[in-house]
Amino acid sequence: MRVTRHYLTEGPMSFLDITGGVAAELLESGVDCGIAVISSRHTTAAILVQENERGLLRDLAAVLERTVPQTAQYSHNDLQGELPNGHAHCRAIFLPTSVVLPVSFGQLVLGRWQSILLVELDTSRPRDIDITIIPA
Repeated sequence: MRVTRHYLTEGPMSFLDITGGVAAELLESGVDCGIAVISSRHTTAAILVQENERGLLRDLAAVLERTVPQTAQYSHNDLQGELPNGHAHCRAIFLPTSVVLPVSFGQLVLGRWQSILLVELDTSRPRDIDITIIPA
């Protein structure tokens, strides 16, 4: 089973917890045991399993800013008719576009502090996230 969920992100370097949406789709699928694949269709949005704690998320954003500064020169920013988002594409190479999680007893297998996060590396915009549930 594959479904697409639509989200509106809050802006650059925002983290949106989508765990509940993924869990709802898993429940709807009726799959008891298997895997869930959660993937972004976008080159400037990532999927991450991480702790959803405000200070940590600020730290992650700061690490990406130090590693790939938004104000640096990017050839991609010279494209006509496009927003200057070379930094967002370059940041994306450090983050996954999908994650695979086990499903057991109809539940996502996540650690106590783990959440599924949609990471916006560009500006606020609609994002499509595919959720594929594969029974064992």
